[in-house]
Amino acid sequence: MKKTVLGILATATLLGNNVNPELTTFRAGDRVNVGDVNGNFESLKQGILDLQEVVKAQATQISGLQTTVTSQESKITTLQSEKEALSTEVSTLETSNSTLSTKVTNQATQISTLETENQNLKTELSEPRKIFYTTGYQEDGRDDDKESLDSRVLNISKDKSDTAIRITYTDTLRVYTSSGACQYELRVFDQYGSQQVQCNNLKFVLFDSSGDGSIQNHHRTSTLSGVCEKLPVGDYIVKAYVTNEFTDLGGTDYSGANCFTGWNTQFLLQAEEIYKAEVE
Repeated sequence: MKKTVLGILATATLLGNNVNPELTTFRAGDRVNVGDVNGNFESLKQGILDLQEVVKAQATQISGLQTTVTSQESKITTLQSEKEALSTEVSTLETSNSTLSTKVTNQATQISTLETENQNLKTELSEPRKIFYTTGYQEDGRDDDKESLDSRVLNISKDKSDTAIRITYTDTLRVYTSSGACQYELRVFDQYGSQQVQCNNLKFVLFDSSGDGSIQNHHRTSTLSGVCEKLPVGDYIVKAYVTNEFTDLGGTDYSGANCFTGWNTQFLLQAEEIYKAEVE
C-alpha cells in the first residue's frame, strides 16, 4: 500500500502538477479510525482522478505539438519542392541566357561582317569606274575570220578575282546577199594575243533575205554585248571577228554572204570590270 501511494506521488511530481493529497499518518500500534482510512482512500482516489486529468491534458498538448510538427514538416517539404522548382527554373534561365548570349555574339559577328562588306562596297563604289575602249572610223570588207577586223582590238586588265568583264561592241554591219548570214564574234586572248580564252556568249548572227532571190544590201547599226566570267586577274586582249560561214541550229547552211563592217560609222569597242551581282 505504501509503495502504491509513493508511486502515484512520484508520477504526479514528474508531470509537474500539484497533486498532493492530504493523508492521515498511522504509526505502529496506533488505533486506526475507519473514517481516517476511508478519508485516505478518498484522497488517493481524488489524486488519481486529478492525475488522470493531468495526463489527459498532457496527451492533448502532445497531440497538438505532433500536429504542429506534421504541419511544419509539410511546410518544409513544400519549401523544398519550391526550392527544387526554382533551381530548375534558374537552370533553364541560365541555359536560355547562354543561348541568347551565343545568338547575340553571332548577330554581332554578322553585323560586323555586313558592316565590313558595306564599307568595302562603299570604297569600291567610290572608286572611279575603269572602262577600256577604242573607237574610230575604219571600214572592213573581209568575209572570213582568219584575222580580226581592222582596228577592233582592245587591251584590257582585270584587277579583282570576284568580278567579270562586260564587253560591248557597236558598229554598222551589212549582209550583202539574197539569203545569207554573217556571224560576228568577240574573242578574248591572253595579254600576248596568242591564246584564246573561252567566252561562249560573245557571238551574234546578222541575217538577211529578200524572199524573191534579189540581192539585199542593208547596213544596220548593231550592238553586241556579253559577259566573260571566271577570268583570272591579269591583262587580256579583245578582238572582233566576222565570218560568212554559218549553219543554223536546224542544219540550214546560210554561208556565202558578202559581209561589210563600219560603213560611214564610228565604231565603239569597250570593256568594263563588273561585279557578279550586276551580272545576276
